[in-house]
Amino acid sequence: MMYSTQLQNKAFIWAKVSYIGAIFIPVFFFHFSLSFLSINKFKFSLFASYILGALCLLSLLLNSHLIAGAGKHYWGYYPKIGFLHTYFMAYYGFVLATTFSALYSHSKDQARPPQERNKIKLVLLACVIGFMALSDVFPKYGIDYYPVGFAFLSVWMFLLGYAIVKHRLFDIKVVISGGAAYALTFIFAILPVAIIIFFLQRV
Repeated sequence: MMYSTQLQNKAFIWAKVSYIGAIFIPVFFFHFSLSFLSINKFKFSLFASYILGALCLLSLLLNSHLIAGAGKHYWGYYPKIGFLHTYFMAYYGFVLATTFSALYSHSKDQARPPQERNKIKLVLLACVIGFMALSDVFPKYGIDYYPVGFAFLSVWMFLLGYAIVKHRLFDIKVVISGGAAYALTFIFAILPVAIIIFFLQRV
């Protein structure tokens, strides 16, 4: 919708809407990895990550410090960053680095069975490829580069799907029920409040 619209103000709205979910990607990934690895520490770091994500969400909805507008490119409109975006990327990078470090160290943990270590390596590979989609940030910093993050995300989904089906990476029933719980929480609790705040502050 953001690419196809011809109206800058609508593109700005879609840019903000697209960031509502993107803000929590690193913390959800962190949370997932801790559960996947059965790690009980990092509770404070996880809580702090959720708090920082919530603060970023408030900034997104209430002002233009995170996303300042929508700039015109040859493929359409794309988000223009505000002064807080660099700090947001630092938060993003720190959480991702912590998560990847945990996955890598546990993939080398000889106390884990070889099959389990191979599963962790496969998840690590899939996520490294998936997060190459962060290259989509370049146009926001003035580099006129067509966003191709969807290609990396497609590979990520394929690898995780392959791992689930072929290597029983997860108990699919648990994944579906757990995923549904998170999705319902987001849809019925977080998303409506976020949308109401966003539109009320524009009145």
